[in-house]
Amino acid sequence: SSSSSSAAAAAAATGDFKWIVKTPATMSTIVDVVDEDDFSSHVKRLELAVVVFHAPKNKESQALLTALSASLLATVPLLKVDLSDGDGQDIADALSVNEIPTVAIYMFGCKTKVLTGSDLTPEVVSKSVSSLREQCGKQEADSVHRTVQESYANTAKGEGGVANISSDRLGYSAEERAMGTAGGASDLGLGCGNPLSFANVQPGDTVLDLGSGAGFDAFLAGKAVGSAGKVIGVDMTPEMVAKAQENAAAGNHQNAEFRIGHIEQLPVEDASVDVVISNCVINLAPDKLQVYKEILRVLKPGGRMAVTDVVATAEIPHYLRTEQALAC
Repeated sequence: SSSSSSAAAAAAATGDFKWIVKTPATMSTIVDVVDEDDFSSHVKRLELAVVVFHAPKNKESQALLTALSASLLATVPLLKVDLSDGDGQDIADALSVNEIPTVAIYMFGCKTKVLTGSDLTPEVVSKSVSSLREQCGKQEADSVHRTVQESYANTAKGEGGVANISSDRLGYSAEERAMGTAGGASDLGLGCGNPLSFANVQPGDTVLDLGSGAGFDAFLAGKAVGSAGKVIGVDMTPEMVAKAQENAAAGNHQNAEFRIGHIEQLPVEDASVDVVISNCVINLAPDKLQVYKEILRVLKPGGRMAVTDVVATAEIPHYLRTEQALAC
């Protein structure tokens, strides 16, 4: 029907899906797509798939299926749509596919890559899959950074933004909470714990605070390291860095400085830090492995890390990872 054709096209184009389905990353066989509802179901639950539009009597398309099965099946889900069948043709019409064979590479949240003619080789398909993954990964990272910046900028300006929680529920003492309100409001209630409670910061240490916000944890660390020590706060939101600098001046925190930067690319010298702390920030970074590589780079030999954060105990479905509401 025309309504199901539209639904199939919309699902493939936008990835606007509202339910959770557990899906393996790969399949052991090529999956036959029998009709439009089946097609929509597969596209909805797969983060990435290679769909081959073929005809059983078309030798070129059958050879392509065999070649792709041998080269890609272990790493990418493969679907096939029979264009000699009426239901298969309905899917092709909905997606403007009019050649046999055609390969469509779908990745959630990204523009579909369609290959025909001389591009229909395992090598080109494989390179196109890799290119789409790289392109979409960068787009997703940029989108996450932009969303987080907007939310935290609004929070810094007192215009809503990120939900907060009282620091007395996060392990901070009354004395520490008082520091968060004295000389400027540095305690915005944006953490999920107290990393300094187990960081074992010593006088004279250099401490790096990842995602330093308005400076609350940095100022507490500054008190612990004393005049012989130093605290560096890094935050990617200019409004937050400006607020932290204002708070530092108001509270006379002379051993704390704040820099604009991404925690995936820290503006900090190699092997220059004794302690890295972070409070509910690393979960917001699209490339968490790169964050830990940067932590390793900036720590001195024997340096240490204290992080409080939220941790997923199961894989988050791909379409929820792009929701702005879950970015902060």
